[in-house]
Amino acid sequence: MYFLFVREALLCLMLVSCVLTLAKTRSSKPLVLLVSFDGFRWDYLKRTDTPNFDRILKSGVTARKGIKNIFITKTFPNHYSIVTGLYAESHGIVGNVMFDPVFNETFTVQDRDSKWFDNGGEPIWVTNQRQDTTRRSGVMFWPGGSSSVKGILPYKYKLYDEKFPNKSRIDTVVSWFTDDYPVNLGLLYFSEPDEMGHHLGPTAPYISETIKALDGLVGYLLQKLTDAGLINDINIIITSDHGMASTPQDKIINLDNYIDPTSYRIFTSNPVGNILPNPVQKEL
Repeated sequence: MYFLFVREALLCLMLVSCVLTLAKTRSSKPLVLLVSFDGFRWDYLKRTDTPNFDRILKSGVTARKGIKNIFITKTFPNHYSIVTGLYAESHGIVGNVMFDPVFNETFTVQDRDSKWFDNGGEPIWVTNQRQDTTRRSGVMFWPGGSSSVKGILPYKYKLYDEKFPNKSRIDTVVSWFTDDYPVNLGLLYFSEPDEMGHHLGPTAPYISETIKALDGLVGYLLQKLTDAGLINDINIIITSDHGMASTPQDKIINLDNYIDPTSYRIFTSNPVGNILPNPVQKEL
């Protein structure tokens, strides 16, 4: 039987979703694997042959009109919304880079301090582990996954390392589901095709090669789950955090043409500016 669970609390619609279950599972706890391909635009699957994505599409269901991201279209705000069910103004992660005047500090994607993430929102990996001691979460590079929330870290996690091979990420997560104290919830993050989209533009011909490579990763994941005896017992959800669009040159705003550059500080400039006015200096 194949079907899809969609919680209304998830603000981002699923790009591609597949849930594979049998009446009998290896444990009393449902097994769930949530996978994100960063910046996977709604029409990327139409760019090239994707037999492994197609296998999931034929077995499950899909949001064919794409995803509905929150504002802003950045990696950390949207990924944290997916796992908390909150908009950015409620969970506090309003950018990949942001300045907090209360802390007088700037947050970046390398920051693991729990004060940024333990701000009212509760990620699903924490909710899972709070239910009982037999529920364990494993987080592979998902934004916020290595920060303590309500005093709880995922049972298994790895600090983000962009050089850590994609297939090794899959191998590690699958091993978490099969070790002596297995997880029942896993989250797996890939930075592509976002990086290539930013580098070349979302309509560049080479994006098709990137999508082919990601399709190969999906095939590798399905094979590893099959080899581990998990393929019929695990619920798989594949999604993304936002899409991507080209920016016409005539739509780029040069703030220096409108605002004195000494009158403010800027912390990020795309897709919108994140600026903080400097204190007004009184003339003597």
